Amino acid sequence: MIASKEGHTEIASLLVFMKVELNAKTRNGHTALMMASYNRYPRIVKILLDAGANPNLVTNEGHTALSEILFSEREEIVRLLMEKGAK
Repeated sequence: MIASKEGHTEIASLLVFMKVELNAKTRNGHTALMMASYNRYPRIVKILLDAGANPNLVTNEGHTALSEILFSEREEIVRLLMEKGAK
């Protein structure tokens, strides 16, 4: 999760290679995909989506990766999420 939140692309790639749980959640229900999306790391978003991260999981507040960033001027990430079926 920290790699996604802080933008460490190489570490995120290594963790995907090591087959870590891509859809693990924090106590608030945030996933690595949500953190990478919100913090504007499209390369990590793409890595996670291509590896099978679920773009439709929800936080404890009922938000998805897409709904959390939809109105935040992150067009490239919005496009990546929608291409993988995010709702």
